[in-house]
Amino acid sequence: MDRRFLLSLAPAVAVLALARRARSAESGLLAVDVLLEPDDALADRARALNARLRASERNGFPLDETHVPHLSLVQQFVRREDVGRLGELIAKVLEASPAPMQIEVTGIDLAPWNRATMVSLAVERNAVLSRLQAALITSLIPFVAPAGDANAFVRDAPDSQIDTTTIDYVSSFLLKHAGDSYQPHVTVGLASRAAAQALKAEPFERRSYGVSRAAVYQLGNAGTARRRLWP
Repeated sequence: MDRRFLLSLAPAVAVLALARRARSAESGLLAVDVLLEPDDALADRARALNARLRASERNGFPLDETHVPHLSLVQQFVRREDVGRLGELIAKVLEASPAPMQIEVTGIDLAPWNRATMVSLAVERNAVLSRLQAALITSLIPFVAPAGDANAFVRDAPDSQIDTTTIDYVSSFLLKHAGDSYQPHVTVGLASRAAAQALKAEPFERRSYGVSRAAVYQLGNAGTARRRLWP
């Protein structure tokens, strides 16, 4: 991995964090995910694992037309009126730092999520992903917004809740999930700890997959990609 790109990330993250703390809360924010959509083969693999978890647990969310399998690059709160400009800027970033054509899926990752376990397909972090994430974060400085609330997310129903873990994850993404702390993955779903560990214990086929495109989505509960905003 190119350390120069990781070091260049630190000032941008610091500026974003300071700007967020310096601003008071405001309305009209969207929780967005700048992400990569995988090819059909990897999307199908994620959906198949999601269906297995839901068949045994009926827990969490589906991966379907409104919950898109994806690999997150940057999550951030932005102002609604800036979304169009954000798309134009990301397109320029991709010209200079293209998205990888292939990603390597290496295994099953587990992480606590409220009272459940989040199951993901781990993706190998490489120099191309790191450069792209660093370039995107640096370019996001003009779009810094304060930490948002549940109204920034897509709800499953008008009265449904957005859990605090989801809000906190987006709020802290640049400090906890960028640079050396970046762990690229494709989320599969939520499960009980026992079901998640049983899945992780199974033999795993490590292989490469293609990337379909970069996109920006508005996030829903549990970090799901719910509503495409760009392109």
